[in-house]
Amino acid sequence: RLMGKKAPTASLLCHFDGTDASTTIIDEYGKTCTAQGDAQIDTAQSVFSGASLLLDGTGDFVTVTDFADASPGSSDWLIECWIKPDINNAIKNIASKRTSTTSNGGWIFYVEAAGKLVIVGWNSGASVIIAKTGVTTVTTTGWHHVGALKIGTLWGVLLDGVVDVTGTETGTCGTAGTEVFRIGRDAGSAARDFDGHID
Repeated sequence: RLMGKKAPTASLLCHFDGTDASTTIIDEYGKTCTAQGDAQIDTAQSVFSGASLLLDGTGDFVTVTDFADASPGSSDWLIECWIKPDINNAIKNIASKRTSTTSNGGWIFYVEAAGKLVIVGWNSGASVIIAKTGVTTVTTTGWHHVGALKIGTLWGVLLDGVVDVTGTETGTCGTAGTEVFRIGRDAGSAARDFDGHID
């Protein structure tokens, strides 16, 4: 407990550790993770433990079976990772949980074409309840600590230890049903597959 409050707990934790070129992705909490396309462990780049996830921007991503905290609903929520993008001049998805139509809600977290972080969420009626674009450019030089968060009704994006932008939701984020959680892909567009490394 910190300052009288219960410490937050994680629901998904992927270290992306392993041997070079391995396609085995492990979640510390036992969820089933599946490498798609040529998604693989790479020991040439890492922030932690000597390995990271390599995605080439063309059909490479990881799916995780649906779990209760994959979408925030009315709860506080945080997703974070380190990224080393190969490009920052096209929309590239970091993580998402939505169908291609957003008919039952969901969210996407990505780097947009001008190199800024973006979080977008929909309610169960497919209306946008939050859409915020950061102000700081994610460069292709080195690693960046990135995140998207929700505290109460406030959403924001984090870049290298700083809250880059915040905004207030206008409704509750839908769950996108039993849609899988994706790392490196947006269900709405394969052209947005992440190109680079994630740790």
